Amino acid sequence: MLNRTEIHKLGKRIRESYGDGTGKVDVADLEMLQEYRLSYRDIIAEVFKILYDTGKRVDSQCIVTYRIKRINSIVEKLKRYPTTAFEHMVDIAGCRCITGDTKQVYKIVRKLRENPALIIKDKDKEKGDYIQNPKPDGYRSVHLYVSLANGDGKQVEIQIRDREQHNWATLVEISDVIIPGARLKEYHTPADLLEFHRILSLPEEKLTSEEKRTYFKILDEYDYINLLQKVFLQNTFIRYQWLNTKSSRIKNFYLIEAGVGAKTKINCYQTFQDAENAYFERFKQDRNANIVLTQIQNVTYEQLSMAYSNYVLSTHSFVSDCMNRYLKEIRNALNNRDIKLYKRLLNSYFNAVAQQIIRINQEIYTINHTLDTVHDQKKRDWIQDLRRQIAQLDGRRDRLITIYQGSMRSIDNPIFHLMCHIITKRLGKKYQKLVQNNIPQ
Repeated sequence: MLNRTEIHKLGKRIRESYGDGTGKVDVADLEMLQEYRLSYRDIIAEVFKILYDTGKRVDSQCIVTYRIKRINSIVEKLKRYPTTAFEHMVDIAGCRCITGDTKQVYKIVRKLRENPALIIKDKDKEKGDYIQNPKPDGYRSVHLYVSLANGDGKQVEIQIRDREQHNWATLVEISDVIIPGARLKEYHTPADLLEFHRILSLPEEKLTSEEKRTYFKILDEYDYINLLQKVFLQNTFIRYQWLNTKSSRIKNFYLIEAGVGAKTKINCYQTFQDAENAYFERFKQDRNANIVLTQIQNVTYEQLSMAYSNYVLSTHSFVSDCMNRYLKEIRNALNNRDIKLYKRLLNSYFNAVAQQIIRINQEIYTINHTLDTVHDQKKRDWIQDLRRQIAQLDGRRDRLITIYQGSMRSIDNPIFHLMCHIITKRLGKKYQKLVQNNIPQ
C-alpha cells in the first residue's frame, strides 16, 4: 500500500507530465494510481452499505450508487488545482443517493450525522450544503465527507440530492459530451451555455423575461434538442445490451462507456475486481475514453438511465420539461399578440416534437427488425414503453390545439387570426412531411 509521501510524489509527477506538453502519464505511474484507487475499495463498500440502508429506510425508491473516481478525472483535477496535494484530494471515492424530494435529502443527511459508524469531517451543517447555498452555476446537492469510525482515516464523499437536482447536474455533463469544445463541469465554458444551465436551475416561475428570452435563444442557437435526439437515437442498442448482459446471476457492477462518435457500451460484472480489471484495461487502450464504473443494487433499466443519463445517453427528463416551457411561452406569445415570437417558438416546438417522433419510430423499427435475440416479452414491453412515449407526444399536440383555440377566442383581431392560421398550417405541414420522410417503412 502506498504511503503519504509516495502519494504526494505521484501527484507531482502526474502534474509534471502535463507540464511537458505531452499530456500523458507514465505507465508505471498509472499502475501506482490504479493501486491507490483500489485502496479505497473496502471503505467505499462499507459507506455504500450504510448509505443504501439509510436511504432505503427514508425513500424506498431512492437510487444509491458508488464509484471510485475515474483515472482521467483524477489527472484532470490535479491539473486544475496545481497547489492541492494529491493526498488531500477528498473525492477519490464517492457515493450518491438520489431521492424523490428535498425533504428526504435532509432526513437522510440527519440520519447519517447521527450514525456512530461514521465520522463527518465538517460538523458545520452549512458547509457543503449546496441546496441552501447553490453554486453560482446553479449546482445543488448536499456533500458530506465521511470516514469510518473504525477505519484508517480515508474519506469518502457522499452526495445527496433529489431527482430534479440530479437531472440538472447530469444535463450539464451531457452538454459537455454533445457540444464540441464545451467544458462546463470543469472549466465553466462556454459562457452562454453556462448561463443556459444557470437559468435551468432556477424555478420557472421566478425567471425574468430576459432570462426566458436567453433560454430559448441559446436553445435554438445550439440546436440543443436535435443534438440530444441524434445522440439518443444512436444509443438505441444500449437497452438491448443491458437486457443481454443482465443475466439471472447477480451482477451489480456496471461499466458504462459513453461517446458521441461511437455508441454507448455497457457491461455487467459480478465482482468489483472483475469490473475494475476491465475498466483499467479499457483505459489503457484509450486514455480519453469516457468510462464510469459504478455499483447499483437491484436496478431497473429506467433507474440506470436516470442515475447515469450522462453516460447512457438514451433519455433525459429535460426534453419533456423543455416541451412544457415551449407550450407556456407559445400561449404567452399569442396572448401578447407577438406574431414573430409565436412563429419562432412554434417552429422550434414542432421541430423538437418531430425529432422525437422520428427517433422513437426508428427505435421501434430497429427492435422489430434487428434484435431477434431479445425475448419476445421483453421486446413487447420495450415497444409498449415507446408507444406510450408517442401517445404522450400526441397529448402535447392536443394541448397545443387547446392553447391555440383558447387564445384565439380572446383575441378580436381578424388579421392576427389569419396570420396565426397561415403560420400554424404551414409549419404543421412542414414537420409532418419531415416525420413522414424519416420514419422507416
